[in-house]
Amino acid sequence: MKKNERRDLEFLEALRNDLSSAKRPRVDGLPEHNRDIIDELRLLTVKPQIIVLNSGEDPSTDIDKAVAEVTERFPESEAVVISAKIEQEIADLPEEDVQA
Repeated sequence: MKKNERRDLEFLEALRNDLSSAKRPRVDGLPEHNRDIIDELRLLTVKPQIIVLNSGEDPSTDIDKAVAEVTERFPESEAVVISAKIEQEIADLPEEDVQA
């Protein structure tokens, strides 16, 4: 086995171990060659994550606290807050109201 092949195999084994233990692979700081390998694999685990939080209609809900908890638990992800009820109402608007 050639030196480059051994290096690639070691990298892929480490990647497999991370994935097997439910760890997201770190891409930042990797040599370009290793990033190219990850790009070829097209792993969903290295794609950006967006976590959508439904703000609901209850004004007592502390959405800021929920966002803080999510971003602390999933620091690589981006949290987005929406109101699903309002989104549905917008989607149900007649076409002429949407244009206005």
